[in-house]
Amino acid sequence: MKLPPQDISAEESLLASILVNDKCFKDCDYLNPDDFYKTKHQRIFEAMKELAFKGERIDLVTIGGKLKNTDGAIQHIMSLVDNAPISMNLKGHAKIIHNNSVKRSLLTTINTIGDKIYTDQFENILDYAQSEILKYRVSRDQGEIYSIKDLIHEQIDRIEKNNTIKERSGISIGLSSLDKWLNLQDGVYSVIAGRPSMGKTAFALTIIRNMTMAGGKPGIISLEMGRNKLINRWLAMLTGINTMNFNRYQALNQQDWQKLRDAACTIYDLWDVLISDAPAKSIETVERQARQMVSDGADCIFIDQLSHIGSTSDDDVKNYTRHSNRIARLKKELNVPIFLLAQLNRKVEDRADKEPKLSDLKMSGSLEEDSDVVFLLYRPEYYETEIEKKKEKARDVVVNIAKNRDGVTYRESDVIVFDKGRTLFEEDFSRVQKYI
Repeated sequence: MKLPPQDISAEESLLASILVNDKCFKDCDYLNPDDFYKTKHQRIFEAMKELAFKGERIDLVTIGGKLKNTDGAIQHIMSLVDNAPISMNLKGHAKIIHNNSVKRSLLTTINTIGDKIYTDQFENILDYAQSEILKYRVSRDQGEIYSIKDLIHEQIDRIEKNNTIKERSGISIGLSSLDKWLNLQDGVYSVIAGRPSMGKTAFALTIIRNMTMAGGKPGIISLEMGRNKLINRWLAMLTGINTMNFNRYQALNQQDWQKLRDAACTIYDLWDVLISDAPAKSIETVERQARQMVSDGADCIFIDQLSHIGSTSDDDVKNYTRHSNRIARLKKELNVPIFLLAQLNRKVEDRADKEPKLSDLKMSGSLEEDSDVVFLLYRPEYYETEIEKKKEKARDVVVNIAKNRDGVTYRESDVIVFDKGRTLFEEDFSRVQKYI
């Protein structure tokens, strides 16, 4: 039978070093008594932590006073000082002790998972397994502290690079009229919001198309639309064929079929998009899918959409807040841009002016507070009742960057247009002429 992971010599060396020089306790103060394998070592380190917390010295006398020779504790600490080697690498020994503790905890978790496999529901098993194992990933992440003297020169170099190299850093959404206002690099949480039929999914799929055609590898967790419909949307964008014709008898002519074959070859040869259209029974499921996509090389994640993430409560605002909070944490963990699609509540419809405002997110949990960027979409044609005016506004769209934590807000209503047949957002710079 194998013993649980442990290193007694590392434990003895660390404790002896602290007893000889308690100033080095700061290098291992993140450890917990349970991180030590031997019970006696747990008690000694617990006494050390109590003394350090009170600002008292840690030495043979103070430790002896704490332990009061319970189970021969005083004899053991005397033996440590006399026999254990003083560590010249206390941080390294602390890491060994911590890692062995994590391994022991993992064994316990694995055994618990093994028991649950025979007694619990499949989805519950997966959520439990991932949530428990993730605790070990962050348990030692105490946050490194930097001196500004070490950072300032690096930051100036980074700014100089951004100003002298034409290629932009971070993720481009492929719409230049918006890209110049955005800084979508590392962990950025963006919300794409609007009322139904405003084009939220089309906007996301347009960005995915642009990203992958530029060599990116986006991932989409589609909770609203199946994978076949997603591909139909992209085929329509590339061919100009209305998606309705994909499902109608003999609606495609020979020229259409050639366009489809060419588009399919382009997607097969050049695109790299990861897709999941499985139902999300919980936010944990979404997190699990996102982690897997990033592990498989995705450089950004799209989640469509917030209201389709499974919940345990009947309170939508409470659910949305919890889900938004979790996604905000996830973007820091994965360190890639995350786009979340969200539907605004019906109060927008009660106003004479139907264009959404940032305040409309107030009833959608903590989206406004958690997000770094908020895109608000509005298509005037949808609310127009007169047929002629409806035709005039058919391509009009407003893309409002209503929140931009690392830049300025910007409302685009002139250049970007919406092609309803191809469900595509694109730029038409010829439209600008009439405003000059």
